[in-house]
Amino acid sequence: MDRNVHINEVKGQLELDKSVLPIFQQWKQENESWIPNFNIWSYLNLRGDFDLAAAFSKLFFPDFVEVDGCVLLKEQYSPEGLSRWMKSYDGNTRAVEAMMNHVHIWDRFLNSPRDVEYPEHGLTSEKWTRERLWSTIWRKH
Repeated sequence: MDRNVHINEVKGQLELDKSVLPIFQQWKQENESWIPNFNIWSYLNLRGDFDLAAAFSKLFFPDFVEVDGCVLLKEQYSPEGLSRWMKSYDGNTRAVEAMMNHVHIWDRFLNSPRDVEYPEHGLTSEKWTRERLWSTIWRKH
């Protein structure tokens, strides 16, 4: 095999700034002596499992329901909640969607250490990623 082959890197649509992941950085430092090219896949291999990966697929590629002109996350939808927010927002479906689809990712991870500081731009990036993924998924339907 010719070692001088030029390789074009094709990046995914969503760039991940690993510098905003302090626990990833810690694991990398602790494990790069025996995993020299420690990367995101190495990290996932050591920290996760198949059940977790499958569950995460529903966080990043969730199910939606369409009810009364609103596109809502299935996990967030309830008839009572929809009725309450429709009344509160005078039938403004955009406002109802914004309220019912609002998810605090941090609240989904009760096992995350609370003594680790995540840079604000990391949280903004996560929000952008989730919103872009979800809107892309819905447009394909």
